[in-house]
Amino acid sequence: MELNVEFPDEFYVTNWGLKGVPDMSTEKWSPKEKFKSGATRNPIAPVRYDLVKWGFVREMAKVMFEGAESHGDDNWTNGMPRSTVVNHMMEHWHHWLEGDRNEPHLAKMAFGLMALWWYEENGIDVKE
Repeated sequence: MELNVEFPDEFYVTNWGLKGVPDMSTEKWSPKEKFKSGATRNPIAPVRYDLVKWGFVREMAKVMFEGAESHGDDNWTNGMPRSTVVNHMMEHWHHWLEGDRNEPHLAKMAFGLMALWWYEENGIDVKE
């Protein structure tokens, strides 16, 4: 199944310059972007999609496709013991360090990090 989604090569961030992202935790901060047309828009800080490497996102999407074909959509969100996730990540790290490039080991490690993040964010703690 081929997805026909086009991601831009670059994103442009306005309002903040090179000094970093403004503190939006206070109600006082509310500058808007103003365009030549006169339209305004609230900024989306504190995120920087312009720094995301979309090629890696695509590699992650391929890994997620492979997992869904094998285990079903979102099977992993039900939870796995953290030790299982970490062991799989370390096995992929080992293969990558040894020079194996026959599968996307780094993207599979990133899946493990995403799974651990998901479990933490959602209070999922599967015991051994």
